Amino acid sequence: MIKSMTGYGKSSYMDDKLNIEVEIKSVNSRFLDINTRMPYQLNFMEDKINKLIRKYIKRGRIDLFIKSKTKSLGNTNITIDEVQAGKMYEALNSLKNTFNLEGEYRDIRISDILRNEDVLRFEAEELDDEYLSLVILNTIEEVLVQLVNMRIAEGLNLKNDLSNNIDILKENRENICNQVKNLKEEIRNKLFANIQEILDQNIINEDRLANEIVFYADRQDINEELSRLNSHFIQFEESLETNEAIGKKLDFISQEMLREVNTIGSKTSNINVTNHVIEMKTTIEKIKEQVQNIE
Repeated sequence: MIKSMTGYGKSSYMDDKLNIEVEIKSVNSRFLDINTRMPYQLNFMEDKINKLIRKYIKRGRIDLFIKSKTKSLGNTNITIDEVQAGKMYEALNSLKNTFNLEGEYRDIRISDILRNEDVLRFEAEELDDEYLSLVILNTIEEVLVQLVNMRIAEGLNLKNDLSNNIDILKENRENICNQVKNLKEEIRNKLFANIQEILDQNIINEDRLANEIVFYADRQDINEELSRLNSHFIQFEESLETNEAIGKKLDFISQEMLREVNTIGSKTSNINVTNHVIEMKTTIEKIKEQVQNIE
């Protein structure tokens, strides 16, 4: 099944040691581009996280956010250094008396004492690396499953749209094929008209005559392009049924389809064929836009 490159997932985990939230989103990219934002305490897990993401995702820009809902990972112990608090109070009180401060500066508040960073200390509990790895990786896997499911759902919609557009191309190709017999008759008439012009001038130049024949034969024959175009349709539809990452392949096939259609358009001046060529080129441009979002 094909997958879109856009998706989203979110999950969280909380116990008596940890309270985290994990969020992931993906958008279009030519390659797999992983960007992770997480607390520095998890830096040791970066390789494991990237390996897990590659297990689920083959292509796209991946933004992964791991956030702690507390100030730091794990429980935080708060201690007060009473000695430092006393020194801060004495310093502030001395300052007040020295400058004879009045009004709001007369009272010493607790917030004034806490301006000394040594008074209030936050000490985060050290968490076991094995415990962190288990919790974080399991939570990341949950959001990856959500992300992939969304990419699959959007991929199914893309597949249906692409199949419909291929059907439109097939119909136009069939209509052009029906015009081929008439085109051959037009070529024949033009060829004889040019030969008659040469004969009317009483100039019999075998080289020029041969060149005229070759020119019209090559210039107007589009059977080879129609045959290759049909081959591209078959390859495109077969690719839609695979479970591989096929975005780049479909992009290449759509470029080849456009090349064949352009050649058909340049080889004929028949208005009916030209109309079909225009519709096919419009449809292929839609396909090229759609495959840009396929993994």
